[in-house]
Amino acid sequence: MGGTMTRPGTKVSVGTFFYNVLNGVAFAIIAGLVPHAVLGEILKALSPYSKSAGVLLQVATAIQFTVPMLVGALVAHRFKFTPLGIAVVAAASFIGSGAAQFKNGAWVITGIGDLINTMLAASIASLLILFIGERFGSLNLIILPTFV
Repeated sequence: MGGTMTRPGTKVSVGTFFYNVLNGVAFAIIAGLVPHAVLGEILKALSPYSKSAGVLLQVATAIQFTVPMLVGALVAHRFKFTPLGIAVVAAASFIGSGAAQFKNGAWVITGIGDLINTMLAASIASLLILFIGERFGSLNLIILPTFV
């Protein structure tokens, strides 16, 4: 697991920490929202005439729902976390965003959730991973997804 910033004792300044979080959020917003913003109206106008345009519109709309996971993944990537760390921060961001809600016995995706909550969840998960680091060795496979 070499080459990560998750070793015990790794110090990240407050400025670097916030830079990594805000940078990850910015890129996630660009990657998740720009496709629909750029293509949405064009594809909406073309969809009555072309099934392909309708499918592409659905894809561009669906990409928006990935924003909380993209935020988590890109924030974790900025910290140079391991793939497990990236997956854990992405999952925590998605759950923390409130994008998925349990209604009438089923999970429902209700949008992209609250971006501030997403940022907080990604920040807290990243802090926990920086704190836990690689102290537990191979047990991190169990500890990180369970406790972060």
